[in-house]
Amino acid sequence: MNHQARTWGLTALIAAIAGVLYALWVYDVPHPHEHIPVIVFVILFAAAEIFVVHVEFRKDAHTLSLVDIPLVLGLFFASPAWLVPAHLAGAAVALGLFRRQRPMKLGYNLAAFALEDTLALVVFHSIGHLDPLAPTSWVAAFLAALVAALVAVISVTVAIAVSGGTQTWHQRLQSLQFAVAATFISASTAIALAVLIEVDDRAVVLLATPIAAIYAAYRLALAQRNDRRSMELLHTSAGLLQGDQDTAHALQHLLDQIRNLFQADVAALTYVPVSDPTMAALWVVGPGTGIQPMVTQPRDQVWSRWRDLAPRAQATLVGSRRKISDELLTDVSIDNGMVAPLILGSRTVGYLLVANRLNDVSRFSTTDLLVLETLAQQLSVGVDDGELERPLYQLRVFERQLAYRENHDALTGLATRLSFTDQLSTRLTESSGEPDTLATIVVDLADPGGALVPDAALLVVAERLRRLIRQEDVLGRLDHQRFALVATLPPDPQVATELSERIETSLVRPIHVDAHRVDLIVQIGYAINSAGDSAETLLDRAYLDMVRA
Repeated sequence: MNHQARTWGLTALIAAIAGVLYALWVYDVPHPHEHIPVIVFVILFAAAEIFVVHVEFRKDAHTLSLVDIPLVLGLFFASPAWLVPAHLAGAAVALGLFRRQRPMKLGYNLAAFALEDTLALVVFHSIGHLDPLAPTSWVAAFLAALVAALVAVISVTVAIAVSGGTQTWHQRLQSLQFAVAATFISASTAIALAVLIEVDDRAVVLLATPIAAIYAAYRLALAQRNDRRSMELLHTSAGLLQGDQDTAHALQHLLDQIRNLFQADVAALTYVPVSDPTMAALWVVGPGTGIQPMVTQPRDQVWSRWRDLAPRAQATLVGSRRKISDELLTDVSIDNGMVAPLILGSRTVGYLLVANRLNDVSRFSTTDLLVLETLAQQLSVGVDDGELERPLYQLRVFERQLAYRENHDALTGLATRLSFTDQLSTRLTESSGEPDTLATIVVDLADPGGALVPDAALLVVAERLRRLIRQEDVLGRLDHQRFALVATLPPDPQVATELSERIETSLVRPIHVDAHRVDLIVQIGYAINSAGDSAETLLDRAYLDMVRA
């Protein structure tokens, strides 16, 4: 079962539990203090989900919702039967139309809200007196809001686990601490509002005005902080790719800073090097803590898809209907994002992508686009200076070294068994119908005392074998003390026999290593190809000939 099916199943279970509790303990609860119309609570719940604030606490970001205010007011002044539907209606409008959440996430959130409100109503009406002026009702309201907050934290934790995500115990404890603190603040505010409404509802304006002023001041401070961070990042990115530091590491660090700036889950950079315009390099940071190593892709396969994301060669918003397939970012689905081209002269040489806003409340704005476009221009300067070419050159050198190591023996530099077999198969295919003959010769070495042949002696053996073969022949080391070669010879078995004898004569000569004499026992077998032979068949026949010899 995939995580989507598990999430829908969990949503149905939570909704069923909330429905049973609502039907048995909430629906028929009488409430004499219905002072506020239901439509007001719908508006308040919608506003609470839209106008949220973001708080950074110990390097982690948290979203502070004011939903406890309409919830606590509803405990005092709304009918229990209508409070839950009012919350669901307001949240559906805010999450569905304003935040544009996907159906699966929207359904899960609404089910969780229903359970939170139902349990809060059960707790409040079990111990409260419905009198906003009674301290026992304040305690009941606090406990009800706290229960709702705990359910919210648990539902988020369970949702992360079901969807395949992970959370440390430290993160869970920190989320719980923040939820309790936020609940204390918002519940206190709501109880104070309830007392004012009960005494003189006109006095609500006296408390509502400073709340709105504090909220506006916080949003302004948040905007100024983000502007300052943007300027700092623009300043540091100008010199980040300069100097002697590793360019690939510097790019990963820069991408991580960029996604932190925009509160995004994914940041990626793709670039077509000047030295090889047929390929496209890709760096990806995210999702989560993942950092994907730089990979290269054929430019023709991916470049049109990247160009479609920014068809006007300028920074562009990527909406929820624009999905980036595995051809561009492996296992990353883009729900919302921004992409900015890297322009060198009149040519687009790369794209910078930021995607999947973490806070799920606000979306990328035109201001964010301007900042991203400026960052892309800074990276274009690095392209112009050739800084992005360095990791690509290093990658090509590493790939060549890796390919050489895979196909060549580390000690002697001869072909490995796998490479030798592949080359023999190629020779068999090419020689089909030719008058010449492929001779496969296997050479097995042994020390008279039963010890392993020392590496220094094996190097001498490899050099002697090289001198006996032609450039077009293939020489390989099959294991520690066994060599093999493939030679194209005239169709006369006597020629292969003579070559085997020359090899034996050369290798039985004493080898002097560090003033010590090494004498080798040499066993040789050979096989001549015939119709339908495979590489392994020829090697097996050469082994058998060696054993018979």
